[in-house]
Order: sequence, then C-alpha cells, then structure tokens
Amino acid sequence: MPPFLIVSAFGPELTPFRPDGQGRVELDAQRREALCVAVGIGPVDAALGSARALARVGPSFVVFSGTCGAYPGSGVAVGEVVVARSVHFGDGARALGLGAMPDAQRRRLEPEGGWAEPFRRAGARPADVLTLAAITTDARLAAELARESGCACEHLEAFAVAAACDAAAVPWACVLGVANLVGPGARAEWLRHHHDASRLAADVVRAGLAAMAARDGGA
Repeated sequence: MPPFLIVSAFGPELTPFRPDGQGRVELDAQRREALCVAVGIGPVDAALGSARALARVGPSFVVFSGTCGAYPGSGVAVGEVVVARSVHFGDGARALGLGAMPDAQRRRLEPEGGWAEPFRRAGARPADVLTLAAITTDARLAAELARESGCACEHLEAFAVAAACDAAAVPWACVLGVANLVGPGARAEWLRHHHDASRLAADVVRAGLAAMAARDGGA
C-alpha cells in the first residue's frame, strides 16, 4: 500500500513526530509508518514542494500538520487543534474592496468525504481555513478577512497543499494547532506558542493516521 505522507511548512513543525534520518515515523506499536516532508513556507513554495513530494513519494493520503492563527471573534482559541472543513484562497486588497480576483480563479477546496473524520475523532475541531500570501498584522484587515471569507483561521500554506493534492488526485486533510490570534500581536504570540501548537497538532495527526492504518490494514 502506498505510504501516508505528513507535510509541514518547515522542519520544526515535524519535530514532534521524531522522524528518522529518512523522514520515516512510526505511527503505533504495530510499527505502521508514515513519511514526513517539509514542503516550504508560503503558498508558492508550499505548492511547488508539495508537487515534488507527491511525485517522489506517490502517497495514498496527505495530511498537513502545522500551526495557524485564529481570527478574533471566531470562537476558536489558542491551544485548540482544528481540522480543515474547507480551505480558501484570499487576498487582503480584495477583502478591503481595493482589489479583485478573477472569477475563474479557484478559491475554495474541501477534503473528500470522510478523510478529515479520523482527525475530528482524535480531538480536532472542524473549521474553515483561509490561505493568504502574507500574515495579517492589522486588526481591521483581520476583521474584514474573517467577515468576507467566513473562515475561522488563517494559514499560509493550506490551500496550496490542498491544490497540489487535488491536481494529483490524492486525498488530503489539514490539521493545525492554533498558536495565535490574527492581528497586531500575532507574530509575538506565535513565537511563544508555536512549539506547543505543533505538538498538539502532531498528536492529533498521529492518532488519526494510526486509526486509518489500523482500519486499512497498515500504511
């Protein structure tokens, strides 16, 4: 059976999985395995890195594990873990009425039915996730992005990874630990909490993949 693939933006988000020198990680006592790959920071590098990893590994399933920010007022708090119900691609200028995106541009993707469920059962909260090209550091822009998109969380890579998987016809899910609230204090708050948030997301990913491997008879 083709392997499960765990991807993150950069190495520290994969550290909680304790991958070996080849990027392999054991999921459970039966020694079922997944592969870990850092695909790059930001939507462009993440899309390219994901496409390369998909071509090299040929996985049966991809899950992104990492950290995100929650929009103030969304009801999602720092320290929670979310699993993407949908991922959106947006733009701050558009949200403020200062720019436009082509109508033909894809701006929303959903994981195929059932693929996010093992992570919800492992403790993740379903949420809609918005991908942007830049981290939002302005309170007014954060409010407009949340209102315009209807999303609860912001993340730089989720849509890019999902789009690469969709193009390769590989099912995917996105599990994120909430490290900060989006806005002026986001960067400082993320620095304080991203290690813990990465660990919480990894715990959910590991539990969800182990359940899938057991169900399918091994990864």
